[in-house]
Amino acid sequence: MDAHVVMTLRMAAALLCFCAMVTCILWAMVISLDRVEQVNACLPAEEKIGFTFGIIGPERHWRFEKEYERLFSDRGLRKKERLLWLLGALAGLGAFFFGAHIL
Repeated sequence: MDAHVVMTLRMAAALLCFCAMVTCILWAMVISLDRVEQVNACLPAEEKIGFTFGIIGPERHWRFEKEYERLFSDRGLRKKERLLWLLGALAGLGAFFFGAHIL
């Protein structure tokens, strides 16, 4: 196969993996925001968990996860969020490996 064709295919694969990575990570962030909203909707005002710029502080993270488990025993959103984070990481690795040899 011609070297230009191979390079074009690698660039296309790297771009596709990069787009998949961004999509998965953004979708995981939306689910994360939704989880915090759902937990805060069930908590009294003085116990609500702060969520600034998409980040829960480390001291609040464990409390949030315990409250989420208590309120939503099926843990469906958490499973979906973690799967999306994993897929985003794998797509990022794919983008790196396909794109690393292009330059």
